[in-house]
Amino acid sequence: MRRTPLILATAVLAGAIAVAPAQGQDDPSTCLSLADFQPHLATIVGTPGDDTLRGTDGADVIVGLGGDDTISGLGGDDVICGDLGDDRIDGGSGGDSILGDTGESFLLGNPAGMNVPGGGDTPSGSSGDDAIGGENGADRIRAGAGTDFATGQTGADTVSGDDGDDELFGGPADDVVQGGGGNDTLVGNFGSDTLLGGTDDDLFLGDNPNGPPDPATDTCNGQQGADFAVIGTCETLGQMEGEIPFPEG
Repeated sequence: MRRTPLILATAVLAGAIAVAPAQGQDDPSTCLSLADFQPHLATIVGTPGDDTLRGTDGADVIVGLGGDDTISGLGGDDVICGDLGDDRIDGGSGGDSILGDTGESFLLGNPAGMNVPGGGDTPSGSSGDDAIGGENGADRIRAGAGTDFATGQTGADTVSGDDGDDELFGGPADDVVQGGGGNDTLVGNFGSDTLLGGTDDDLFLGDNPNGPPDPATDTCNGQQGADFAVIGTCETLGQMEGEIPFPEG
């Protein structure tokens, strides 16, 4: 096992993408990002309708605004926010920061191809360390290869890792959090969550150690690897090496 017990930093959605107001509007739209703590001026902005937006090989800042958008970041370290509507977002290659925001979004961190919900496709990850946030709605988030951070936020989310040592968080609802290859940290947060390990050594936390206790019971399935659970409300199934008591206070 490569880890010692740790206290994870609380996941925060910080920074803002400043978008110029559309004609006839008084206030700019503001979309939170997982970028950094500095404001970013959007370089590609959609419309209130359904848009198809494509980035460049460089570092883009893309905001979908309203409608059900399809956004592809392509190359570079992009910052992408779907904003209103049910969006499909593909970060492309590079280390991207992706936020679905309002609506039910399908978010891919660095996949080689877009996975259309219901289409039966399986995306394969490429390199890059991504930060992906679902925000409102029931989101499906797939991190690509690399060491990724992904969080579901509001809604019953499905958060999946790929190769790489990922940190994967559910939100306050009943989420499914699944690790792929690599030594992953899976955090259920609130709700009755299902945490599924992958092929390597994973760490399961049914609740967020930085938050208040959650009375709901989570299901933790280690699957393969030397896995450990670090929460009293995690009902363990499958192959698990054991449980580490959660620190009091």
